[in-house]
Amino acid sequence: MKLFYQDSTIEVDLNVQKINYLCIEKHSLFRHMLLQLYDQCHGEEGPWIYNVNAKGEAIDKEIHMIMNPIQVDVNSKSILTKLNTNLLKESNLMIEELHDIVTKLHQFFYTLELSSFIDIEHKEEIVATDIIKLGAFKVHETDKDAVDRLLDYMDIVNELLKPDLFVIANIEMYLDLEELDLFFKTILAKQLCVLCISSTSQVMKDIDKSLINGYTLDSDFCLI
Repeated sequence: MKLFYQDSTIEVDLNVQKINYLCIEKHSLFRHMLLQLYDQCHGEEGPWIYNVNAKGEAIDKEIHMIMNPIQVDVNSKSILTKLNTNLLKESNLMIEELHDIVTKLHQFFYTLELSSFIDIEHKEEIVATDIIKLGAFKVHETDKDAVDRLLDYMDIVNELLKPDLFVIANIEMYLDLEELDLFFKTILAKQLCVLCISSTSQVMKDIDKSLINGYTLDSDFCLI
């Protein structure tokens, strides 16, 4: 897996056995390139190119970007949409249970119609989608600390959305060195592919180098 920046020599070879780390030293460039990648992760066009086995892949389908690691939303629209899709598939396998529920709902609605002082009617066809909507399902949120919530969030995203790559912005701003070391080791144990993008290379100096696949983009736009 490789991440390229169009019309430049920037090429990040993503190592699934390590935490990939890209430092962009010039702050204005860091901001610009990060926002471009963020937009592409949400379906916009842009200069970032993601290749797997020399074949271009859709960034908005294969990369999940976390801009604020301490304020993640386990009930985002994309997560809930996929959750409900999975629940719908499961419910469609429960044919007898679904039939019983639909029958009882029709009986209940007919009773309401008969008791109404005006002439009313309800929807003729009740399908599994309607039942799932009634459940208003969401992911249970806990009071864990920010690091544990982030790990839980990444587990949920990995289970439901199945991205190839997580991109995390400025993770070192929020975690102590010991927390960061444990976080990286936990990510590697979960076998998640992660690229951290930062405006400082300090982490690559302080963290166990065996954990890091590091790149630095200097102020002259050269990758070192």
